[in-house]
Amino acid sequence: MTDHLPSPRHSRPWRRALTVKAHGRRPMLKNLLLTFDVFGTLTQPQLPIARQYAEAASQFGIQADVHHVETSFREAYCRESALHPNYGTSVGMKAPQWWANVVRGTFKSYNPSAEVLGQLSERLYQRFSTKEAYRLQDGVLRLLQEIYQKNETTLESQAEGIWPWERTICGLLTNSDNRVRTILPRLGVPIMSSDDRHNEVDTDRRAQGMSFSVLSCEAGVEKPHPNIFWTAEEWLRAHLMNEGQSSSSSSLSSSGSTADPLDDWVFLHVGDDQKDVAGAMHAGWHAGLIERPTSVIDAHQQRPITMRVPRRRPTNGDMTVTIVNDVWDLRFWSPYESQTTWPEGVATALQHPPASEGIEHG
Repeated sequence: MTDHLPSPRHSRPWRRALTVKAHGRRPMLKNLLLTFDVFGTLTQPQLPIARQYAEAASQFGIQADVHHVETSFREAYCRESALHPNYGTSVGMKAPQWWANVVRGTFKSYNPSAEVLGQLSERLYQRFSTKEAYRLQDGVLRLLQEIYQKNETTLESQAEGIWPWERTICGLLTNSDNRVRTILPRLGVPIMSSDDRHNEVDTDRRAQGMSFSVLSCEAGVEKPHPNIFWTAEEWLRAHLMNEGQSSSSSSLSSSGSTADPLDDWVFLHVGDDQKDVAGAMHAGWHAGLIERPTSVIDAHQQRPITMRVPRRRPTNGDMTVTIVNDVWDLRFWSPYESQTTWPEGVATALQHPPASEGIEHG
Protein backbone atom coordinates (compact mmCIF):
# COMPACT_ATOMS: atom_id res chain seq x y z
CA MET A 1 0.00 0.00 0.00
CA THR A 2 3.04 2.27 0.22
CA ASP A 3 3.43 4.35 -2.93
CA HIS A 4 6.73 6.02 -2.14
CA LEU A 5 8.94 7.09 0.74
CA PRO A 6 9.90 10.75 0.31
CA SER A 7 13.03 12.00 1.99
CA PRO A 8 12.72 13.87 5.33
CA ARG A 9 13.29 17.13 3.50
CA HIS A 10 10.04 16.54 1.62
CA SER A 11 8.05 15.38 4.65
CA ARG A 12 5.63 18.32 4.58
CA PRO A 13 4.44 18.73 0.97
CA TRP A 14 0.94 19.64 2.18
CA ARG A 15 2.25 22.48 4.31
CA ARG A 16 4.15 23.91 1.38
CA ALA A 17 0.91 23.78 -0.59
CA LEU A 18 -0.79 25.88 2.10
CA THR A 19 1.38 28.88 1.24
CA VAL A 20 0.38 28.69 -2.42
CA LYS A 21 -3.32 28.07 -1.88
CA ALA A 22 -3.68 30.87 0.64
CA HIS A 23 -3.19 33.45 -2.13
CA GLY A 24 -5.78 32.17 -4.60
CA ARG A 25 -9.53 31.59 -4.67
CA ARG A 26 -10.45 28.06 -3.73
CA PRO A 27 -13.46 26.20 -5.10
CA MET A 28 -16.49 25.91 -2.82
CA LEU A 29 -16.79 22.47 -1.24
CA LYS A 30 -20.17 21.17 -0.19
CA ASN A 31 -20.94 19.23 3.02
CA LEU A 32 -18.50 18.37 5.81
CA LEU A 33 -19.02 16.50 9.06
CA LEU A 34 -16.11 17.71 11.19
CA THR A 35 -15.49 16.02 14.53
CA PHE A 36 -12.90 16.75 17.18
CA ASP A 37 -11.13 15.02 19.97
CA VAL A 38 -11.21 17.30 23.03
CA PHE A 39 -8.21 17.07 25.36
CA GLY A 40 -5.01 17.90 23.53
CA THR A 41 -6.94 18.95 20.43
CA LEU A 42 -9.42 21.63 21.47
CA THR A 43 -8.20 22.16 25.03
CA GLN A 44 -5.06 21.95 27.10
CA PRO A 45 -4.37 22.27 30.85
CA GLN A 46 -3.84 25.75 32.21
CA LEU A 47 -0.89 24.27 34.09
CA PRO A 48 0.68 20.80 33.84
CA ILE A 49 -1.66 18.23 35.39
CA ALA A 50 0.97 17.12 37.92
CA ARG A 51 1.43 20.68 39.11
CA GLN A 52 -2.32 21.18 39.50
CA TYR A 53 -2.55 17.94 41.48
CA ALA A 54 0.38 18.92 43.71
CA GLU A 55 -1.00 22.40 44.36
CA ALA A 56 -4.42 21.02 45.26
CA ALA A 57 -2.84 18.43 47.56
CA SER A 58 -0.89 21.14 49.39
CA GLN A 59 -4.21 22.68 50.43
CA PHE A 60 -4.89 19.48 52.37
CA GLY A 61 -1.48 19.27 54.00
CA ILE A 62 0.15 16.95 51.45
CA GLN A 63 3.51 18.36 50.39
CA ALA A 64 4.09 16.43 47.18
CA ASP A 65 6.95 16.73 44.72
CA VAL A 66 5.65 17.63 41.25
CA HIS A 67 7.97 15.21 39.46
CA HIS A 68 6.92 12.38 41.73
CA VAL A 69 3.25 13.27 41.22
CA GLU A 70 3.75 13.22 37.45
CA THR A 71 5.11 9.67 37.58
CA SER A 72 2.65 8.35 40.14
CA PHE A 73 -0.32 9.94 38.36
CA ARG A 74 0.56 8.26 35.08
CA GLU A 75 1.02 4.92 36.83
CA ALA A 76 -2.28 5.28 38.69
CA TYR A 77 -4.12 6.33 35.53
CA CYS A 78 -2.77 3.39 33.52
CA ARG A 79 -3.50 0.96 36.35
CA GLU A 80 -7.07 2.15 36.73
CA SER A 81 -7.57 2.09 32.95
CA ALA A 82 -6.43 -1.54 32.87
CA LEU A 83 -8.61 -2.57 35.82
CA HIS A 84 -11.68 -0.57 34.80
CA PRO A 85 -11.48 0.46 31.12
CA ASN A 86 -13.51 3.36 29.83
CA TYR A 87 -14.09 4.85 33.28
CA GLY A 88 -15.53 1.60 34.59
CA THR A 89 -18.78 1.91 32.66
CA SER A 90 -19.00 -1.84 32.07
CA VAL A 91 -19.19 -2.47 35.83
CA GLY A 92 -21.47 0.46 36.62
CA MET A 93 -18.74 2.71 38.01
CA LYS A 94 -19.33 6.46 37.94
CA ALA A 95 -16.70 8.96 36.80
CA PRO A 96 -16.13 10.55 40.27
CA GLN A 97 -15.38 7.11 41.74
CA TRP A 98 -13.03 6.24 38.87
CA TRP A 99 -11.07 9.46 39.26
CA ALA A 100 -11.01 9.06 43.05
CA ASN A 101 -9.19 5.78 42.51
CA VAL A 102 -6.64 7.59 40.34
CA VAL A 103 -6.15 10.26 43.02
CA ARG A 104 -5.74 7.59 45.69
CA GLY A 105 -3.08 5.84 43.62
CA THR A 106 -1.30 9.11 42.87
CA PHE A 107 -0.86 10.11 46.51
CA LYS A 108 -0.81 6.75 48.33
CA SER A 109 2.93 7.03 49.06
CA TYR A 110 2.21 10.12 51.19
CA ASN A 111 -0.15 8.11 53.45
CA PRO A 112 -3.01 10.61 53.65
CA SER A 113 -6.12 9.73 55.60
CA ALA A 114 -9.21 8.43 53.83
CA GLU A 115 -11.01 11.65 54.72
CA VAL A 116 -8.29 13.81 53.17
CA LEU A 117 -8.22 11.66 50.03
CA GLY A 118 -11.98 11.98 49.69
CA GLN A 119 -11.87 15.75 50.00
CA LEU A 120 -8.91 16.03 47.64
CA SER A 121 -10.59 13.81 45.05
CA GLU A 122 -13.74 15.92 45.14
CA ARG A 123 -11.73 19.13 44.84
CA LEU A 124 -9.78 17.87 41.82
CA TYR A 125 -12.90 16.50 40.15
CA GLN A 126 -14.57 19.90 40.44
CA ARG A 127 -11.44 21.78 39.36
CA PHE A 128 -11.15 19.75 36.15
CA SER A 129 -14.75 20.64 35.31
CA THR A 130 -13.99 24.35 34.96
CA LYS A 131 -11.88 27.03 33.26
CA GLU A 132 -9.63 26.88 36.30
CA ALA A 133 -8.01 23.76 34.84
CA TYR A 134 -8.27 24.24 31.07
CA ARG A 135 -7.91 26.71 28.24
CA LEU A 136 -8.57 26.45 24.51
CA GLN A 137 -5.77 25.58 22.14
CA ASP A 138 -4.60 28.24 19.72
CA GLY A 139 -6.82 28.73 16.71
CA VAL A 140 -9.88 26.89 18.03
CA LEU A 141 -12.24 29.83 18.49
CA ARG A 142 -10.97 31.48 15.33
CA LEU A 143 -11.81 28.38 13.29
CA LEU A 144 -15.23 27.85 14.88
CA GLN A 145 -16.11 31.51 14.40
CA GLU A 146 -15.17 31.28 10.72
CA ILE A 147 -17.29 28.13 10.30
CA TYR A 148 -20.24 29.79 12.02
CA GLN A 149 -19.97 32.83 9.77
CA LYS A 150 -19.88 30.64 6.65
CA ASN A 151 -22.86 28.55 7.79
CA GLU A 152 -24.88 31.68 8.46
CA THR A 153 -24.15 33.56 5.22
CA THR A 154 -26.03 33.22 1.97
CA LEU A 155 -24.69 31.05 -0.82
CA GLU A 156 -23.96 34.13 -2.96
CA SER A 157 -21.64 35.65 -0.36
CA GLN A 158 -19.98 32.44 0.84
CA ALA A 159 -17.13 32.66 -1.66
CA GLU A 160 -15.83 35.70 0.24
CA GLY A 161 -15.02 33.73 3.38
CA ILE A 162 -11.95 31.69 4.26
CA TRP A 163 -13.75 28.46 5.13
CA PRO A 164 -14.25 26.51 1.88
CA TRP A 165 -17.25 24.34 2.84
CA GLU A 166 -20.80 25.33 1.96
CA ARG A 167 -22.12 23.56 5.07
CA THR A 168 -20.28 22.22 8.10
CA ILE A 169 -21.67 20.29 11.05
CA CYS A 170 -19.30 19.94 14.01
CA GLY A 171 -19.28 17.37 16.78
CA LEU A 172 -17.18 15.76 19.49
CA LEU A 173 -15.78 12.22 19.52
CA THR A 174 -13.83 11.84 22.73
CA ASN A 175 -12.60 9.25 25.21
CA SER A 176 -13.79 11.16 28.25
CA ASP A 177 -16.53 11.52 30.80
CA ASN A 178 -19.45 13.89 30.43
CA ARG A 179 -17.78 16.92 32.01
CA VAL A 180 -16.63 18.00 28.55
CA ARG A 181 -20.19 19.20 27.97
CA THR A 182 -19.70 21.68 30.80
CA ILE A 183 -16.05 22.60 30.19
CA LEU A 184 -16.25 23.59 26.52
CA PRO A 185 -19.12 26.10 26.79
CA ARG A 186 -17.30 27.78 29.65
CA LEU A 187 -14.35 28.17 27.30
CA GLY A 188 -16.47 29.70 24.54
CA VAL A 189 -17.53 26.64 22.52
CA PRO A 190 -21.32 26.10 22.52
CA ILE A 191 -22.76 22.61 22.70
CA MET A 192 -26.21 22.29 21.19
CA SER A 193 -29.14 20.19 22.43
CA SER A 194 -28.04 20.62 26.02
CA ASP A 195 -29.25 22.48 29.06
CA ASP A 196 -29.25 26.27 28.95
CA ARG A 197 -25.94 26.84 30.73
CA HIS A 198 -24.18 25.04 27.86
CA ASN A 199 -24.99 27.97 25.60
CA GLU A 200 -23.48 30.61 27.90
CA VAL A 201 -20.22 31.24 26.08
CA ASP A 202 -17.43 33.73 26.77
CA THR A 203 -16.66 35.17 23.35
CA ASP A 204 -17.30 38.41 21.48
CA ARG A 205 -18.22 36.60 18.26
CA ARG A 206 -20.58 33.68 17.96
CA ALA A 207 -18.68 30.42 17.46
CA GLN A 208 -19.97 27.36 15.64
CA GLY A 209 -21.46 25.01 18.20
CA MET A 210 -20.95 21.30 18.54
CA SER A 211 -24.18 19.76 17.26
CA PHE A 212 -23.58 16.45 19.01
CA SER A 213 -21.10 14.70 21.26
CA VAL A 214 -20.20 11.02 21.35
CA LEU A 215 -18.43 10.17 24.60
CA SER A 216 -16.70 6.86 25.20
CA CYS A 217 -18.28 6.58 28.64
CA GLU A 218 -21.73 6.61 27.00
CA ALA A 219 -20.89 4.73 23.78
CA GLY A 220 -19.44 1.78 25.70
CA VAL A 221 -16.28 1.71 23.58
CA GLU A 222 -13.24 3.95 23.26
CA LYS A 223 -11.38 5.22 20.23
CA PRO A 224 -9.92 3.69 18.13
CA HIS A 225 -13.03 1.48 18.00
CA PRO A 226 -14.90 2.48 14.83
CA ASN A 227 -18.32 2.25 16.51
CA ILE A 228 -17.79 5.72 17.98
CA PHE A 229 -17.40 7.12 14.47
CA TRP A 230 -20.32 5.13 13.10
CA THR A 231 -22.48 6.45 15.95
CA ALA A 232 -21.73 9.94 14.64
CA GLU A 233 -22.73 8.83 11.15
CA GLU A 234 -26.05 7.53 12.43
CA TRP A 235 -26.66 10.82 14.23
CA LEU A 236 -26.04 12.72 10.99
CA ARG A 237 -28.30 10.40 8.99
CA ALA A 238 -31.15 10.92 11.46
CA HIS A 239 -30.48 14.65 11.54
CA LEU A 240 -30.69 14.94 7.76
CA MET A 241 -33.86 12.88 7.68
CA ASN A 242 -35.41 15.16 10.29
CA GLU A 243 -34.48 18.18 8.23
CA GLY A 244 -36.35 16.73 5.29
CA GLN A 245 -33.23 16.57 3.14
CA SER A 246 -33.83 12.89 2.45
CA SER A 247 -37.05 10.96 2.03
CA SER A 248 -37.97 7.57 0.70
CA SER A 249 -39.94 9.10 -2.15
CA SER A 250 -37.16 11.38 -3.41
CA SER A 251 -34.10 9.22 -2.79
CA LEU A 252 -34.91 6.25 -5.01
CA SER A 253 -32.27 5.69 -7.63
CA SER A 254 -33.00 4.45 -11.13
CA SER A 255 -32.26 0.92 -9.94
CA GLY A 256 -34.94 1.20 -7.29
CA SER A 257 -32.54 1.20 -4.30
CA THR A 258 -32.59 3.88 -1.62
CA ALA A 259 -29.73 6.35 -1.75
CA ASP A 260 -27.79 7.03 1.43
CA PRO A 261 -27.98 10.75 2.33
CA LEU A 262 -24.45 10.47 3.73
CA ASP A 263 -23.08 9.99 0.21
CA ASP A 264 -23.20 13.78 -0.16
CA TRP A 265 -21.00 14.30 2.90
CA VAL A 266 -17.28 14.19 3.64
CA PHE A 267 -16.18 12.95 7.08
CA LEU A 268 -13.13 14.34 8.87
CA HIS A 269 -12.00 13.61 12.42
CA VAL A 270 -9.25 15.68 14.03
CA GLY A 271 -7.17 14.61 17.02
CA ASP A 272 -3.66 14.57 18.44
CA ASP A 273 -3.13 10.85 19.00
CA GLN A 274 -2.69 7.53 17.21
CA LYS A 275 -6.11 6.37 18.33
CA ASP A 276 -7.76 9.33 16.59
CA VAL A 277 -6.07 8.57 13.28
CA ALA A 278 -6.39 4.78 13.46
CA GLY A 279 -10.03 4.96 14.54
CA ALA A 280 -11.00 7.40 11.81
CA MET A 281 -9.26 5.39 9.11
CA HIS A 282 -10.80 2.08 10.19
CA ALA A 283 -14.22 3.73 10.26
CA GLY A 284 -13.75 5.01 6.71
CA TRP A 285 -13.11 8.67 7.54
CA HIS A 286 -10.44 11.18 6.68
CA ALA A 287 -8.17 12.09 9.60
CA GLY A 288 -6.40 15.25 10.69
CA LEU A 289 -3.45 14.84 13.06
CA ILE A 290 -2.51 17.77 15.29
CA GLU A 291 1.26 17.74 15.58
CA ARG A 292 2.46 19.67 18.62
CA PRO A 293 5.61 19.29 20.76
CA THR A 294 3.53 17.71 23.55
CA SER A 295 1.73 15.25 21.27
CA VAL A 296 2.04 11.55 21.99
CA ILE A 297 2.85 11.11 18.31
CA ASP A 298 6.20 12.92 18.77
CA ALA A 299 7.51 9.89 20.64
CA HIS A 300 7.63 8.00 17.35
CA GLN A 301 10.37 8.28 14.77
CA GLN A 302 8.89 10.19 11.85
CA ARG A 303 9.29 8.43 8.54
CA PRO A 304 6.82 10.02 6.13
CA ILE A 305 4.93 7.62 3.91
CA THR A 306 2.04 7.95 1.51
CA MET A 307 -0.91 5.58 1.63
CA ARG A 308 -4.38 5.34 0.20
CA VAL A 309 -7.07 3.31 1.98
CA PRO A 310 -10.41 2.50 0.24
CA ARG A 311 -13.44 4.03 1.92
CA ARG A 312 -16.59 2.30 3.13
CA ARG A 313 -18.42 4.55 0.64
CA PRO A 314 -16.25 4.33 -2.49
CA THR A 315 -18.13 7.16 -4.20
CA ASN A 316 -16.42 9.59 -1.80
CA GLY A 317 -12.90 8.56 -2.85
CA ASP A 318 -10.00 7.33 -0.78
CA MET A 319 -9.25 8.41 2.77
CA THR A 320 -6.43 10.76 3.70
CA VAL A 321 -4.40 11.66 6.77
CA THR A 322 -3.19 15.24 7.02
CA ILE A 323 -0.77 16.65 9.59
CA VAL A 324 -1.45 20.20 10.79
CA ASN A 325 0.09 22.48 13.41
CA ASP A 326 -3.27 23.43 14.92
CA VAL A 327 -6.95 23.36 14.02
CA TRP A 328 -6.79 26.75 12.29
CA ASP A 329 -4.77 25.07 9.52
CA LEU A 330 -7.89 23.06 8.67
CA ARG A 331 -9.20 26.01 6.67
CA PHE A 332 -6.93 24.83 3.86
CA TRP A 333 -7.89 21.16 4.05
CA SER A 334 -9.52 19.39 1.12
CA PRO A 335 -10.02 15.65 0.66
CA TYR A 336 -9.01 16.11 -2.97
CA GLU A 337 -5.71 17.86 -2.29
CA SER A 338 -4.31 16.58 1.00
CA GLN A 339 -1.10 14.56 1.13
CA THR A 340 -1.54 11.31 3.03
CA THR A 341 1.57 11.58 5.17
CA TRP A 342 1.99 10.52 8.78
CA PRO A 343 4.57 9.18 11.23
CA GLU A 344 5.59 5.54 11.25
CA GLY A 345 3.73 4.89 14.51
CA VAL A 346 0.43 5.91 12.94
CA ALA A 347 0.98 3.69 9.91
CA THR A 348 1.63 0.80 12.27
CA ALA A 349 -1.58 1.62 14.14
CA LEU A 350 -3.54 1.21 10.93
CA GLN A 351 -2.39 -2.40 10.78
CA HIS A 352 -2.83 -3.03 14.52
CA PRO A 353 -5.20 -0.52 16.17
CA PRO A 354 -3.82 0.38 19.63
CA ALA A 355 -5.66 0.23 22.88
CA SER A 356 -6.57 3.62 24.26
CA GLU A 357 -3.32 4.73 25.86
CA GLY A 358 -3.62 8.51 25.82
CA ILE A 359 -4.60 10.27 29.01
CA GLU A 360 -7.89 12.10 28.53
CA HIS A 361 -7.92 13.95 31.82
CA GLY A 362 -11.11 15.36 33.17
